[in-house]
Amino acid sequence: MIKKLLIVGCSHAAGFEINGGFDSDTNRSKSFGNILAHRMDRKPINIAVGGASNQTITRNTLEYITDRHREEDDLFVLIAWSESVRLEIPIIEKSKYQSYNLGNSSSDDFFETNNRYLMVNLSSVGKDIYQSIAVPQYQRFITENTCFMEIYSANLVLMLQNFFKSKNIEYMMCNTLHMFSDNEFMNVFKQNIDVKKYYMFDNNELSFWYRYKNLGFKNANAKYWHHGEDAHRLYADELFAFYNKNYVEN
Repeated sequence: MIKKLLIVGCSHAAGFEINGGFDSDTNRSKSFGNILAHRMDRKPINIAVGGASNQTITRNTLEYITDRHREEDDLFVLIAWSESVRLEIPIIEKSKYQSYNLGNSSSDDFFETNNRYLMVNLSSVGKDIYQSIAVPQYQRFITENTCFMEIYSANLVLMLQNFFKSKNIEYMMCNTLHMFSDNEFMNVFKQNIDVKKYYMFDNNELSFWYRYKNLGFKNANAKYWHHGEDAHRLYADELFAFYNKNYVEN
């Protein structure tokens, strides 16, 4: 039996730009998820994908557990949610596939199905004719429907929460960016989230990126605002303390 920690998220969970470059074995080894894995005495399996939306995170989690997980292994999952204002769009025509292997070369298990989706965030730019037309349309939809996007993310949280329970797999969730706003539409979803397994689920200021940005942490190596080694180590401390409180002591 192998004790594993599956780490799923976006570039922040992958440790992008810790040493100045995007993805690398070194960056992943210094990411908060990998550090947490070693403190939990587990083998890290970091499949975080740069640019991933919460849909990507959910899909990669399902794919790993469906196709890779062996029941005899002791699997614990860390879901590091990204921001709600991202989308992934299935690309039906093969001629329009855009590879995401570039920038994710050090993933412990990169799924080729990622290449069949267009990943869209508010800073995306089109890389070909198809994307230059499609991306602005999806960005417009996102900006005009942020409440819908947050409800969508909340549904993904609840879906994975119940999926893990059905598979008898232990897990922990956290936020790396802004997830949920305080509004009446979110209340019923929030009331059903298991907060004992979700670190600071409703406090955006304490999500990984915002917390250490507000504390004044700066990564001189980063061009795209990713945190450095110190922030990752301190966040791993926070998650490990949460783990001890909610999983070990109880």
